Amino acid sequence: MTRCGAELRKMGKNASSMEQVADKIVRYLYNHIVEEDTGARCLSLVRLFKTHPYEDVDPELKRFAVDALGHEPEVASTKCLTLSATAGVKD
Repeated sequence: MTRCGAELRKMGKNASSMEQVADKIVRYLYNHIVEEDTGARCLSLVRLFKTHPYEDVDPELKRFAVDALGHEPEVASTKCLTLSATAGVKD
């Protein structure tokens, strides 16, 4: 666990964006959380989400949110959960 934490802390050093770091994190976890005896992966899917105020998300995500809610959020600062990165099986 200590090694995992140390590796995760290093991932932002030369990254040019939050999305790049998110991608590194999910790939690291997907590839390194394994059974000690067999080396088999323990995780089938790793996803990293981040919240953003509704007023700050791009128009495509706003349309998705309105379709899901059936209306615009009453408060522009309503938090929206957005997918930043994913690794693994996506059935």
